[in-house]
Formats: sequence, C-alpha cells, structure tokens
Amino acid sequence: MAIESQKGLTLVLDTATNSCSVAIFSEMGFLFQDYQEIRRGHTDVLVPMINDLLSKNNFAYADIKQIVTTVGPGAFTGLRVGISTAKGLSISLKAKIFGITTTSALAKSLLTTIQADTDLVIQENSRILAIIDAKRSDVYTQVFSMDLEEITQANAELPQDFVESLDDSYHYYIVSDCLDYVESEFQACNINYTPVKTNLNAKSVGDMFFMNIKHNRTLLPSNPIYIRPPDAIIPKNGGRLINNPK
Repeated sequence: MAIESQKGLTLVLDTATNSCSVAIFSEMGFLFQDYQEIRRGHTDVLVPMINDLLSKNNFAYADIKQIVTTVGPGAFTGLRVGISTAKGLSISLKAKIFGITTTSALAKSLLTTIQADTDLVIQENSRILAIIDAKRSDVYTQVFSMDLEEITQANAELPQDFVESLDDSYHYYIVSDCLDYVESEFQACNINYTPVKTNLNAKSVGDMFFMNIKHNRTLLPSNPIYIRPPDAIIPKNGGRLINNPK
C-alpha cells in the first residue's frame, strides 16, 4: 500500500491483547491516549473510549482523516473488534485505514523505553524480540533489528523451538507479556538477553506507523493476520502454523 501521510487527526486503535487503548495523533505528532487493562469485553469499551478521548479534547469525528489499527497476531476476538470498528469508521468518515502488526508495535514500545533509559548502555550486536502469549502452549514471536527492520516473520511456535532457532551470537532485548513462561528456555540455551518492562498500547502503534512513513516503508492494509486457526478448531498440530520455515 502506498505510503501517505494525511493532514488532520490520525485515530489509532489497539485491541489485540489484554488491553484496550486509543490514541490521537496530529500531523505534528502524538497528542493523547487512553489505556485500560482488559482481558475481555473490548466491544463494550472501545467506542466509548474513542468518544471520550475526542470529546474531552474538543475534537470531533469529522477531524479524523486516517485510522490505524493493530492487525495481529493476537487474540481473535480482540482483533475483530478493533478492525471492524476501524473499518466502520473509515467508511462513515471517508478516512484512510492502515494496519500495524502487534509485534512491531511492541518492538517500537521497547525501543522507545530503552532509548529513554539514560542508565542503560545498549549492547552491541543486539536484536529485539517480541513475544506474545498465544493462550495455548505456543507463543507468537518475531525478531527485529535495532532499527525495527524485520529479521523474521511473525510465527506461532513452542518456546523451546523458537529459542533453539535464535542466533546466539546476538544479545536480545525482549518484550513479552509471558516472560515467566519462556524465560527458562533462554537460560537453558545460554541466550544473552535483557527483559524490558513495557506494554503494547495505541501510542506505540501510532509511533510505529509514523516511523514506517518516515523510513518510506510499505504500509499494511487493515486485514487481520491470523497465524493460527481460531480456538474453536483443534487441529492436529495444536494450532501452530509455521509462517517462516527454515
């Protein structure tokens, strides 16, 4: 999709994991965000959150010129809520709509966090690893360079499998909502890593979107990225679809 930056407001939505957040950007940058931890019920929270953020900052829906939403990987129900809301608003407002992967937004949140930490010396020969709980025995993973170029595609993998596949010549900065589940695998494989405490939110989604524009990267459409089939289906391999076979 062609890269195009719009004047006016950019509305950013994230409902991909255990939170719901909305952010507003202008062409000058980030303005406001609302964020709420929520495991379910995104449908009940998202639109009132948008309404509130617009009204309390004296904006109207008519001011929105483009919409950005997370497209996965993540929770199926949450993704459907965010994407369907974004598409509905896009049609009614005649606004452009774009997608950002959940893993890239997480990686951007991590990068912002470590760059702001004046006490942290960033290791040479490092990469960023985003890990998301897939709610089964596997996790969603993706590796990025320190300038957020994709090293691997997003996959659903068992922790042992993806850790064993990592290049152990690199130091990894890890952002994850399930570090307790996977950390022992890093220790067992002697992978050098630093966990970074941050979270996925609409601001990081918007930051990644505008970073892609700045670096002239192709933007994604708002189609969901489902790496594995829904939980209602129990495939023979436990639901893992390898998206980047080696």
